[in-house]
Amino acid sequence: MPLDPKLIKETIDPGRIKQWIEEFSEIGKDPAGGITRPGLSEKEMAAKQKAISIMKALGLQVRIDPFGNVIGSRRGKHQNAPPIMTGSHLDTVQNGGSFDGAVGVIGALEVIHVLNTLEISTYHPIEIIIFTAEEPNRFGFSAFGSKGLSLKWNFEELSQLKDEKGTSLPIALKLIGIDWKSIQRVIQPPPLHAFIEMHVEQGERLYKKGSSIGVVLGITGIYREQITVRGEANHSGTTPMARRKDALMTACEIILAAERSVQTDEDEGATATVGRILVTPNQVNIIPGEVVATVEFRSTLPKTLEKMKIRFKEALSEIHRSRKVEIMADEVLAQPPKRFSEKVICSIEEGAHTLGFPALDLFSMAGHDASHLAFITDAGMIFIPSKGGLSHCPQEWTDHEDIAKGAAVLLYSILNIDGEER
Repeated sequence: MPLDPKLIKETIDPGRIKQWIEEFSEIGKDPAGGITRPGLSEKEMAAKQKAISIMKALGLQVRIDPFGNVIGSRRGKHQNAPPIMTGSHLDTVQNGGSFDGAVGVIGALEVIHVLNTLEISTYHPIEIIIFTAEEPNRFGFSAFGSKGLSLKWNFEELSQLKDEKGTSLPIALKLIGIDWKSIQRVIQPPPLHAFIEMHVEQGERLYKKGSSIGVVLGITGIYREQITVRGEANHSGTTPMARRKDALMTACEIILAAERSVQTDEDEGATATVGRILVTPNQVNIIPGEVVATVEFRSTLPKTLEKMKIRFKEALSEIHRSRKVEIMADEVLAQPPKRFSEKVICSIEEGAHTLGFPALDLFSMAGHDASHLAFITDAGMIFIPSKGGLSHCPQEWTDHEDIAKGAAVLLYSILNIDGEER
């Protein structure tokens, strides 16, 4: 059975958590404010090295898998039993915050510290993982390490990727010690008993309701298309309106069509976003000849996601007919909604209730490493509050007491799942 709740709360140390947060925040600290530790960069590697030193001090056996994921293992009574894994990532977006990803790693380290302090032996080995490049990076993809662990990559497609300087992904990986040939030799995921990720919510639901713990039921589906509009560049003063083939005006209609494709009466959490747009030639006195934009739809309901895609496709056809410009739509991501394991969800709910922390059941509208691990094992997530719902910015903040509460629920959940075998 799990530990006495009072003992768990007494042993988790918010002061140690605060210190670790501050130490990791020094790596990639941006002079303009915030933290910049891009995936596949030297800064990400430096943060991993710091975590490795802490893992070794805690007595963990550390290894690095072919995808650059750092894994620290604590022995179990039955060493051949599949491990219970926890952890997150240490890379950040440009000028991001100190908590996204990092609290999941630090919470996991705190769990190991408590297990060591109380001399608790678990049936399963307990592993901490630090995933490589969870955030979008200079090659345009995300979740490199967790998708790799779950064997969800098309290695042929990956090998063709290049950054803005023309450096291929295999070469870039080699520069940070990841061997492309070793990646290609991975043919099966590791055996895992369960995976639990602790993470800041990156929204304001917990913060507004005063709940300490978010019990994550699943991850939103994400669908993205790259839309290319090819019109005709021409002089802005000498070309009559009736004769124009304006790519940007067409793109404006497409953006609004994406917004109209969302009907919140079907799913109030559904979203449409155009977050990236490139205009050519991007000159003040030239009608834009080409626009490339990325359109994204999100929903936790598969039927809603499909309906948004259909409405948008119909709108593109109508805009093409009315504007008489070339419109191309290329799918770049199709990630279906993913429900987490009921076993893990129940363990987290029980942990929050037993420890006396107010909890809220919710879905994550952001993607996470756990959504990929859910394809190979029983997986789940614990959310903790984000002040004001702010994330991916220097103002991102989660109180250290809330991180400690999350770590306590994480510890309880791990021991609860481990106790199934006793």
